[in-house]
Amino acid sequence: TEIFRPRGQSRMGIVLNKINEVEKKIIQVQANLGKFNELNNASSKMNGEKTFKISAIDDLELTKKLLETRQELFPVVMEMLSALEEVGQMEVILNFPENGMRRLSSIQLDIKNLLEQLKEEEQNHDELKVNLRSMFVNDELLGREGDVLFLQQSLKEIQSVIKDEIKVKNEREHVSAQIVVDLDAMGVGWTEDRINKFELSELEKKETQQFYNQLSESRQSETSAKDKLNLYREQKEANKPDPKPPLSPWKLALPYALVGVGVVGIVNGGIWVDYIYLGVGLCMVGLGALLRNKILVEMKVEEEVEDKLEVSLVRLLEDATEKRERIFSEWFLWLNERGLDQYLSPLATEKLGDKVCGIKIRMVQKESIDERLSNMSKTIEEVSRRIEKIAPSLKNFVVDIDIPTSIQVICRHFDEARISREKRENLEAQYRGLTEKIKVLTRKIKGKNCELSDFLRSVDAVDEDS
Repeated sequence: TEIFRPRGQSRMGIVLNKINEVEKKIIQVQANLGKFNELNNASSKMNGEKTFKISAIDDLELTKKLLETRQELFPVVMEMLSALEEVGQMEVILNFPENGMRRLSSIQLDIKNLLEQLKEEEQNHDELKVNLRSMFVNDELLGREGDVLFLQQSLKEIQSVIKDEIKVKNEREHVSAQIVVDLDAMGVGWTEDRINKFELSELEKKETQQFYNQLSESRQSETSAKDKLNLYREQKEANKPDPKPPLSPWKLALPYALVGVGVVGIVNGGIWVDYIYLGVGLCMVGLGALLRNKILVEMKVEEEVEDKLEVSLVRLLEDATEKRERIFSEWFLWLNERGLDQYLSPLATEKLGDKVCGIKIRMVQKESIDERLSNMSKTIEEVSRRIEKIAPSLKNFVVDIDIPTSIQVICRHFDEARISREKRENLEAQYRGLTEKIKVLTRKIKGKNCELSDFLRSVDAVDEDS
């Protein structure tokens, strides 16, 4: 470190302070050095005591193991001493084989092991027997396996049928209502049976077209003839000369007045025998007669000359009308032969065939819907019949209105019954195996007993104790 800083500033004071602090720490360490030595000596002493105690513990552990071994061997030693005492008390058998006791012990051990094994297997056998008796398997339901499998396979179908049935019924009602509307539009007397029987062939369609053309032509001809006749009569009326004005009443009465005055003059001339009166009266009568004839000629209507053109036009109109009426009569007869309304036009009749085809299409659609509904009903009836058939096989089972729910319940019970049957079959297999094993053990025990009897006879012993 630098003692002096630049520009002559001294750091001696700071360094001296640090040296004093270090010296203080050294003095404190020297003061604690004695305590450190004391603690170090105490630690060494304790380590020595620890080593001594560990050695004592090891000696005690060894002694413990030795005592435990003696405790374990004590029963065996006692048995050996007891056996030696019994052997000492036994009579000496001259013909007892050298390894006889080993063979006898082996046979006795085998018999003991076989008896213990037999006891254990019989206990297992009894437990299996109890389990088999307490196990319930619904064999009646399992006997309906075919019906249950049918229900399992029909579950999705019946769910779809129930879901679609209302929709299909609504569709049928809509089609039926449309058929009714179409039949009403056809007119009175139209029914589905009549629609089925009615058929407008291609030939009949051509005939209606021909009637339509003929009627159109006849109407046009009649209209044209009527227009020509009316036009001609209008032109004729326009070209006719103005009629003479009617005679005034005084002019009509003048001839009769002259005749009257003349007759009076003639009568007076005759009475008076005055030729002047008589001549004037005759002249006045003659003048009145001439004037009357002239007036009558003026009043006489001139006879019209027959108009051949007008007669021809009238005859043309009559022929056209007659032709139209004849075609209409043929058309009415054609409609009557087919039982159709006489007020139908050819064009309406042709459209009638198209309407009938449309109604027939809807009727076929309705039949298809009815067939589909019938199949749905058959499916529901068949599934319901199977459920009713299976229901007696289940305890406390009530057929639900919801068919899929009933199917699911039946399938769950069937699965449980099948699992129970598998468990029972496994238990029965174990039971048969244990029965056979018990028989084998019994035969083995019998064989060992025979072997033991043979061995005792061979050594002239009555029983094992002797």
